[in-house]
Amino acid sequence: MKNLKKSLVLLFAVFIASYAIDKILYFAISTVSEDVFTGQAIGKLNQFFLVKDKVDILVLGSSRANHHIDVKLISENGFNIGADGTKIAYLNALTKTLPINKKQKLIVNIDAKNLFSKYYDGSDVNALNTRYHKSAVISENIDALGKSNPLRKIYWLIDYNTVLLGIVTNYIKPKYDYKTYFGYDPISLTDTQKKIRTKILSQIKKTDCSKIDITVNQLSEKLIIDLNQFCLDNSKDLIVVTTPLFNDTCKEDNKIMSDFFKNLNIKYIDYSDFFIKDNNIDLWKDETHLTKLGAGIFTKALKKSI
Repeated sequence: MKNLKKSLVLLFAVFIASYAIDKILYFAISTVSEDVFTGQAIGKLNQFFLVKDKVDILVLGSSRANHHIDVKLISENGFNIGADGTKIAYLNALTKTLPINKKQKLIVNIDAKNLFSKYYDGSDVNALNTRYHKSAVISENIDALGKSNPLRKIYWLIDYNTVLLGIVTNYIKPKYDYKTYFGYDPISLTDTQKKIRTKILSQIKKTDCSKIDITVNQLSEKLIIDLNQFCLDNSKDLIVVTTPLFNDTCKEDNKIMSDFFKNLNIKYIDYSDFFIKDNNIDLWKDETHLTKLGAGIFTKALKKSI
C-alpha cells in the first residue's frame, strides 16, 4: 500500500511538473511566434490576423489561390491568405474570424477535386493549430471536425509540433519585408525547371470521365453552406472561382460544380479554360499552376469580372 501511495504521489508530481513546463515553454514560444511575419509556417497566418479586420478584399484557397491571384492588382487594400495544401475546412475557419460589421469581398478558389473527393475529411484545418489556444473560433472549428488531439487540452505545446523550426528560422532571419507583402507568391522558373515543365505538359493525356467519381463530398457541401451563411449574415460578398487549368480534360464535373453553386445561390465563375485559346507554355509552371506571367494576365481579367 505504501509503495502504491508513493507511486501515485510521484506520478502526480511528474504531471504537475510537466504541466508547468509545458505552459512556460508554450508562452515563451508563443511570445516569439507573435513577432514572426514571414514564411508560410506561421508568418503569413500572423499577418492575416494583423490585417483581416482592415482589408476590403481577401483571397482564400489552396496554392491555386496563393500563386494565381495577385491581389495587389485588384486592390491596394487586400490580402491573399491562400496556402499550399489547404482546402475548404481551412478557409472556412479563417473566414469565421472576420469582423461581422465590415463589408468585405471574399474571392475563394475551390476546385473539382476539393468538392468531389470522397476521401476529404477536413484535416487541412490542422494548419491552424498554432491558433488553437488563441482563437475560440479556430478551436471550435477544429473540434467540430474532430481534428483536435485530446492531449492538447492539457499540453498546449502540441500546437507548435510541426512549425517550431520555421518560427525560429523566420524570427532570426525574416525572409522579406512583410509590410510590402500582400500574400501573393508568384512563381518563376529556372531554365532547368522550364525544360521539366515542357516535358510534363507534353505528356498530359485525356481523362476518362467515366472513371471519376463526381459525387459532391458531404463534408465539403456542409462547409460551403456554412461558409455562405456566415457571409450572408456578416456583410461578406462571396465569390467562388475555379482558377485556370492548362488542359481541363474532363468537363462533366464543371457542369455539376456550376449547378451546385447555382442551387446554393452562390456566385461562381469557372475559369478552368481561361487560357484555352492562347495557351502559351510560358504561362505555366505545371498543369495546375500559373507562372507570374500567367497569374498577372489572369488577375487583371478577374478584376474586370468582379
